[in-house]
Amino acid sequence: MSAKISLTYLLNQLDTYHNLVNTSMVEFIVSDLFSTLPNDVQNELLDMDDHQIAALPIKLLENDVSDTAVGDVVAGLRKHSLEMLGLVRDWEEAGDDGEDGSIVQFLDKIMPQKKMHEVCQMSKFASSLSLAHQTQSLVDIGSGKGYLAQVLAAWYKIPILAIDYQEINTKA
Repeated sequence: MSAKISLTYLLNQLDTYHNLVNTSMVEFIVSDLFSTLPNDVQNELLDMDDHQIAALPIKLLENDVSDTAVGDVVAGLRKHSLEMLGLVRDWEEAGDDGEDGSIVQFLDKIMPQKKMHEVCQMSKFASSLSLAHQTQSLVDIGSGKGYLAQVLAAWYKIPILAIDYQEINTKA
């Protein structure tokens, strides 16, 4: 299945719960977003104790999901997770652990060593994913100062759109 079709399936699954995914806890309470859930899901959540509610996120990683309304939501999210859609690779498959000297030589002038290491590793990983899925370009959402986008564009020749909420990070 292509990445585009896989992501379309995932977006369709999340569309029902967009208000919940795109909110904070305060907004959830103030805007009464609980009432936007289907009634059977609301009832099941209200019947759960604190321990059961706290255990819900781990259900996304388990194979056995209960045959309930909440279980159906979890199963749908799991079925359409990036892992299940074949869009995730293990970090080790992306390439070697050695850092490219030319990248390191440039980056060590503008960022701390830890950040430099993260950008080098993530750029290799993103580049290998881009190659594996034959993407023409990438979008870096939450790009910050754009270090990763700059490395992907300069060293891997991948056209990339860097987007960040902070205006200071988007001015040239």
